[in-house]
Amino acid sequence: MHKKIYAAIIGMKYYPSSLKVKVGDPVFLVKDPDNLSDPEAIRVVLPSHGQVGYIANNSTSVPRGCRSAGRIYDSFRQQTLGVVQFIFHDIAIIELKEVATKPGAEEKEVFIMYRTPSEQL
Repeated sequence: MHKKIYAAIIGMKYYPSSLKVKVGDPVFLVKDPDNLSDPEAIRVVLPSHGQVGYIANNSTSVPRGCRSAGRIYDSFRQQTLGVVQFIFHDIAIIELKEVATKPGAEEKEVFIMYRTPSEQL
């Protein structure tokens, strides 16, 4: 991911944890293949607070300049990292970040690499 890639978190009003989201926060994008409404669903998780929404995947909900969940779904295996860039009402725009893992590392180790300061104690 050399070019900046943006995506929108939607549905935040349905998740109380989304009130904790701030510009600059790292968030995890996790594939949700068991989602009955959308086989390309990507849920968004704020470390230590839980799910805060989903990546927009509908032509009416994807803001201009952002990619839909369907366009980024195949660009990572199970999870990847994003950083919150903007928040407007109940939508947040994130920039996807390329996550470099050690050769042979399991994907779950990515969660360990990006702990919040309170989790590192």
